[in-house]
Amino acid sequence: MATISYRPELENPSREAGLAFSYVDPGNKAIRTLTLNPGVNRQVSDKDWSAIQELPAIQSLLKIKAIEVLQATADSPEAPRSTSPELADVLGLPVVDAFKAVEGSFDEAFLEAWKQAEGRSTVLNKINQRLSRIRAGEG
Repeated sequence: MATISYRPELENPSREAGLAFSYVDPGNKAIRTLTLNPGVNRQVSDKDWSAIQELPAIQSLLKIKAIEVLQATADSPEAPRSTSPELADVLGLPVVDAFKAVEGSFDEAFLEAWKQAEGRSTVLNKINQRLSRIRAGEG
């Protein structure tokens, strides 16, 4: 299973919707769909990802880092461990890097502390969205 991050705000023009890709499964000749929702998509099957990863649209999104493969292991379906940096290290990061740090964090206390110290509205919005997803179990 793979963990894939999709950040539609990095696209031009930016969007807030998910992406869906359909392909024909050669094994049983059925049409399958892979949907990437904004944020972290956990447990994307290796079979689905390998079927679409070479598509030109995916390659373009990988190039601008709107899609990133965060974890790709077939043996570990569990959530990635928190990689939260120190608060002093994230304050003042460029917005794109700050978004990446927010999406990579699973630590509510760290995100709350960052929220109190952060002054940029775009980063605050991303922190609030991330906290909402974590608290809703979508994390």
